[in-house]
This record gives sequence, C-alpha cells and structure tokens, in this order.
Amino acid sequence: MGYNIEVSFDIHHNNITEVKNTITSLALDYNCDHYYYYYDMNNEIKHSRNHCIIVINFLDEDIFSCSKFIKIIRKLTHVYLECIYEDNQLCKLIYASQCYLKSIDKDKVVIYNKFKRERSHSENEKTILNEIKPRSRSGSITGSSGFTGFTGFTGFTGFTGFTGSSGS
Repeated sequence: MGYNIEVSFDIHHNNITEVKNTITSLALDYNCDHYYYYYDMNNEIKHSRNHCIIVINFLDEDIFSCSKFIKIIRKLTHVYLECIYEDNQLCKLIYASQCYLKSIDKDKVVIYNKFKRERSHSENEKTILNEIKPRSRSGSITGSSGFTGFTGFTGFTGFTGFTGSSGS
C-alpha cells in the first residue's frame, strides 16, 4: 500500500523532456517507489487540454519524503498537483484539485465532497494534507527558460537547474 500523486503540465507551453526529467528526478530523490506517464489529450473547442500526467507512488514508510516532495512540486510554476489517492484495492481519493474534479463524473465528485466533509484523517493523510495549503505564487522559483528552476535552491543537493528554451 502507498500513496499515488498525480502531477500534470501542459505539453504545449513547456519543454516536455525537461519537465518530465525534473519531476522524475525529484521523485527519485525523495525515494518514490515507482512512477509512470500518461497523456490527457482533449481537443474540445471550449475545454482543450493537452497535458502530460506523471503518477508517482510513495510507500507508506516514505510518508515524510512524500510530503517533502509535494512541498517542492507545489513551488514549481506550470506544474499542477491533480490529485493524491491511497493506493490499495479501492483507490481512496485524499486530495483533488478543482480541475481534476471537473474532469470526473459528477456522481464521483459528490461522493468525494461528502467523504471529505465526514471523514477523519489518518496521521499519514494529515502529513500529506499539511503540504496542500493554498500556495503563494511569490514562493515560486523561476529559471531562465520561464519554467521553474532550482539553481541556488537548498531543499536538496545534486541538482543544478535548467538551461535552454521553453517549448516542446
């Protein structure tokens, strides 16, 4: 059992390889168990969405690393925390962004909202949810490419930041 974190970014406004490498490097630095990618391509006229979604799994024993990872991810500009769910037989949704809630069936949203109001959180869930507070954009770190970089960032070591242009 563990926790899955879904992180997304728009593939038309970012360097796909650079962003994927940044997120997966961070996930590995914070001891993720595994990760994978999928793409959400919806070209409806009113609600076009072309995002790469990275699903990162952390085991229960790495809950503090998971919460640190979330804290760092939330500071990245143009990267969105879609949802967090417990990874057991039935997925238990712990957090869902407004964008994510708009993309799922309305009956599931009603269940999620009811569950969110009525439940008590485990210690692990509290640890994760403490990192999901409304964030200030002023805390973001932006590199030369317009995407968030980590040059001079002291949250972890061994990562040197970005160079190059944004775009796909």
